[in-house]
Amino acid sequence: MKNIFKISVVLFVGLSLIVSSCKKEEAEVVINGCTDSSAMNYLSDATSNDGSCIYAHEIMVGTWNISAACNGSIMSSILPATIEILAGETVGDLWIDLGTSGIFDGSISSNGNITIPSQDIIGLPLPIPGLSPTIYGSGTLDSESQSTVNLTVDIGILGNETCILTLTL
Repeated sequence: MKNIFKISVVLFVGLSLIVSSCKKEEAEVVINGCTDSSAMNYLSDATSNDGSCIYAHEIMVGTWNISAACNGSIMSSILPATIEILAGETVGDLWIDLGTSGIFDGSISSNGNITIPSQDIIGLPLPIPGLSPTIYGSGTLDSESQSTVNLTVDIGILGNETCILTLTL
């Protein structure tokens, strides 16, 4: 009887050690979303990329309708109804073609901030030959179908003109 008791205790202790050393697998919670940190809709809690990533530089490429509010008459009279935005050589670089109103470059960050560095405008028709206007500005990609851009054009002796452009698809 003593042997059965000893064997039972040894079996019980051994079985207890085996059972306690086994950890239960915790079920992993899957959170679907965009897992690319360079996307506008990056979801830091996402554990599974569901293909929903939205990239600012891809949204901006295309033909946009313009609604302009300018504090002068030169730019408002020559801005077209639409503009074409083309992708630059690297991700985030943009070429903004205002048709006969000129071409300039800019960039857009992954979170939708637009930067237009100061530069000469190529192709801007002005009443004074030889005048070299410069343009600069900033803006935001507000949604997948709207952007707001603040442009300032320095027209030399004619002064500065600022326009707030609302771009829509």
